Amino acid sequence: MSDEAVARLERRARQELELLAYPAREWVQPRCGPDGRPATDVVVVGGAQCGIAIAFGLRRAGVTNVAVLDAAPAGREGPWRTIARMNELRTPKHQVGVEHGIPSLTAPAWYRARHGEAAWASIERIGRDDWADYLDWLRDQAGIDVCNGAQVTGLEPVQGDDGLVALLVRGVHRPGSSSSDRGDRRLYARHVVLATGFTGGGLWYTPEHIAEVVPPTLRHHACEGYDADEHRGLRVGVLGHGASAFDAAAAVLDAGAASVALCFRRPELPMVNPHRAVEYHGFLGCFADLDDDVRWDVARYFDGADQPPAPDGFRRAHRHRNLAVHAGAPWEEVRLEGPAGPIRVRTPHGTFTWDRIICATGARIDLGARPELAVLEPHIARWGDRYRPPAGREHDGLARAPYLGPGFELLPRGAGAPGCLSRLYAFNSSCYVSQGPHSTSISGLKFAAPRVVSAIVRSLLRDQQHGLVASLAEFREPERLFAEVPAP
Repeated sequence: MSDEAVARLERRARQELELLAYPAREWVQPRCGPDGRPATDVVVVGGAQCGIAIAFGLRRAGVTNVAVLDAAPAGREGPWRTIARMNELRTPKHQVGVEHGIPSLTAPAWYRARHGEAAWASIERIGRDDWADYLDWLRDQAGIDVCNGAQVTGLEPVQGDDGLVALLVRGVHRPGSSSSDRGDRRLYARHVVLATGFTGGGLWYTPEHIAEVVPPTLRHHACEGYDADEHRGLRVGVLGHGASAFDAAAAVLDAGAASVALCFRRPELPMVNPHRAVEYHGFLGCFADLDDDVRWDVARYFDGADQPPAPDGFRRAHRHRNLAVHAGAPWEEVRLEGPAGPIRVRTPHGTFTWDRIICATGARIDLGARPELAVLEPHIARWGDRYRPPAGREHDGLARAPYLGPGFELLPRGAGAPGCLSRLYAFNSSCYVSQGPHSTSISGLKFAAPRVVSAIVRSLLRDQQHGLVASLAEFREPERLFAEVPAP
């Protein structure tokens, strides 16, 4: 690690930011909320990689009245230091986009400065901890302040004013109050970006026939926070075949689990990753502009085709001799033998007995499960409202996804919906039917974040368009030429 090389990189990044700053003028006219206080132009909910990308893009567009809120403590934003259990990222090392095209702020430039050219040449993917460190560094270099410990508990329309959104925020410190004053506060914003990750449109999903039988003390979801050391000496069953399944198996085996049986319904593991096939400029940049039937069929294909486990997690898990992998083994029946277990699971390959189970079964879109959307959720358009697929191409899960506008904005379900919906942006995993499977992943941020930024900038300018001529008439700054030459 070279502190001097990183310092040189930071100096070069400042120079690049200065070279590309024009036009640097702040231009958004302020406005107040109904409480008489200045409203925030944009609130970004979520301070991890998507939130950083949006806030940085807005700053470069001259929109500086931006607040980034995150419920997690500082350094714990996003999954990287919390629920993620992989050793390295699942995307190739050359991915860029969070930095909005500033070469010296890219992850490859940072990694080379920190670890050296030889280290960069030796890896295929950036390590998870390194990626978290990079995001912290980028946030600092971009001047993005994150208000941590701030949980958005509600989003509401403002009576008689479709140009504002009211946010109920828990944990925001009130100026002039004591540090113990941590109640809900109402904030007003003109736009709100929900950069809320994998569960931003719903919740982690555990199949009902498992959740109804096995208490939470004996089961985990692979993508929730849990202590792998709790599985030391225990027999563990894992349901799923994707990256999170093998990461979970590897984590508990590394922690000393007595055995792990990894089961999945497919007859064999997928060998081809279809996500690699769509990582090109046209798809990533223009997917949202395609016809509805094409977007629907692409989403159906990816839901059915799935992808192989990540190489690192697959190798880590298979290093343990007490791992057993069972293809074609759905969990047909789950029984609890006593209050504390064991758990008996019947599959086509026989019945297994485990002390704990881990479900690597992904997330489910359910806007009604999001507390911040409780008031607005009935008014949000879904794909099931806007698109009727031909017979045989139906998909209940995809039909629950929000039907978004081209800038990730929510759209109304019908007449009477609050006008502020179009000022909310679902920049989370629920957007994948409308915006594509990579829209909020590392590989898609290069294209997706500018879409959101452009939509917000366009809306802010439209808000003040009727004052443009008056502002031109009020402009009184003379050119320097007339200050240098005496008047005749």
